[in-house]
Amino acid sequence: NDIPHMMKDPQVAARNMIVSVADPVAGEIKVAGNPIKVVGLAEPKTFAPPPQLDGNRAEILAEFVGVKTGEPA
Repeated sequence: NDIPHMMKDPQVAARNMIVSVADPVAGEIKVAGNPIKVVGLAEPKTFAPPPQLDGNRAEILAEFVGVKTGEPA
């Protein structure tokens, strides 16, 4: 069992466990899909790319610490 074999496994493909994401820097990348499947709940057709390093700091600080944009953290 290794990564190359896992990536080709038909069950992995059938369960949508590897999905493609369009990353603005890296281009198309493969990432792990959601392992939780719920009957009657469709999976999204597209997935957002991961944030860039420090890319969403302002949102995180605002939500969890209450720091507004422009204030020192």
